[in-house]
Order: sequence, then C-alpha cells, then structure tokens
Amino acid sequence: MPVEVANTLISQGKDIFIIALKDIATADFSSFNYTTLHIGQLGKIITSLKDESCHNIVLVGKVTRPSIFSVKPDLRGAKIFTKVLSSSDDAALRILQNEFAKDGITILDVGKVMPQLYASEGVLIGTTPNAETQTSLNLGIDFLKATGKFDMGQGCIVQAERILALEGAEGTDGMLQRVSHLIVEGEAAPVFVKMLKTSQDPALDPPGFGIDTVRNAAAAGIKVIALQANAVVMINKEAALAEADKNGLTILGFTLD
Repeated sequence: MPVEVANTLISQGKDIFIIALKDIATADFSSFNYTTLHIGQLGKIITSLKDESCHNIVLVGKVTRPSIFSVKPDLRGAKIFTKVLSSSDDAALRILQNEFAKDGITILDVGKVMPQLYASEGVLIGTTPNAETQTSLNLGIDFLKATGKFDMGQGCIVQAERILALEGAEGTDGMLQRVSHLIVEGEAAPVFVKMLKTSQDPALDPPGFGIDTVRNAAAAGIKVIALQANAVVMINKEAALAEADKNGLTILGFTLD
C-alpha cells in the first residue's frame, strides 16, 4: 500500500519524499526520492522533511509497537519516546502528531488523499444480511463504541448475540486465530465487525483490512465481515473481495447513526 499511495500522489502532480522506517518498512522505494531512518530518530526525521519542503505527511503501512531497545532515539526522540512507549496507542500517536505540528508539519488522513481506499457502504460482495445477521452486527457496533473509549481494539466477533472476541494487542489476525474454537456450527452466521475506535483520529493508524484477513476470517469460520464505510482502509481491495467471494464470505460496509 505505501507504494500505491506514493504512485497516486505522483499521478496527482505532487512532489513526494518517503521516509522508510528501518527494520519496519519492507516495500521497495528505490524508484522514489526516499531515505531510511530508525523510528526513534525524530529529530532527523523532522529535519529531513523540512529539507525536502514537506509540510504534510501521510502515515502508511503497519507499524508494530517497538521495544525501548529498538527505538534508537536521537536527542529529540529521547525527549518524548519514553512517554510514547508508556502511553496507549492513540495517545502515543497524538504525542507524535503534536511534535510534528511544532515544526508546521501536519499528518493527513490517507483516506482524504485516496478516498477509493475506504470501504464503501452496502454489500461489497456476497448476500444481503438477514435480520439475525443485522442484529449481531448492531451488537458488535454498540460493543465497539463502548470499548473504544478505553483505546481497545478496532474489531470484534459476534455470533447469535454473543460477543466471542475483542481484538487486543495481538491484532485482527491474532484475534481470528484464537476465536475459531468458540464458533458454534449451525448457529447464526458469525460476524466480524471492524471500525474506528471512539474519538480516534482517522489520520493516526486507521483500521486496515486486506486479503490476509479475509483468509484468516474464512479459516476461523467467519461468514460475514462488516467494515465501517469511509473509515476502514481496504488494502488491495479487488483482490480481497475476490478472495472473499472464493470462500463464500459476505463483506459489507456500514455507517454509524
């Protein structure tokens, strides 16, 4: 996805500069103007952005929370990373957002740059949900609205009006792997619900969804995947929908009241 975003920005006539995080980024950026820095080199990151006249940045790709030993901070990074690593995910990202803002650098929502990445409203693949599925979906939405206040996961699994799992620090795919033995065959279709956490800034770690999650959902016995429209980023959307179709899954986009 980082390469897709980069190419889209170039096609829009924008000059881009990429900072690939060392030991985290895996894409090939050799055809772009880029540099590679450790996540803790905040001073160097900001200096590099200013040298390239970058006033807006987009965070793209998956970043696993680093250990304090792998951050390798420079002087500016050292001033905030102890606080960052001891904060919740949302709070940590807001600390970084504020630090960039001190130098006039704004973090943009990737969905504003590429709205086509978002899940759209309605049935994206599969069949229209029945009343039973809709009830499970509504329960999942209400549950995530409540847990999101505590900066907990962006997803949950619901079956027959029972919450089977909440996404934790292990992430979406980890949750899907541990829930398979809890799903009861013959009962209502299990529903996987994914959405923004309450009060979450979509520019900071928006929920993502792709083909690997489809495969893990199918392996776990999930029948319906419900994504918040205009909020969940679909990575390689067409391939993910094709994989869902192959496995007989329904994917739909919902909006919040």
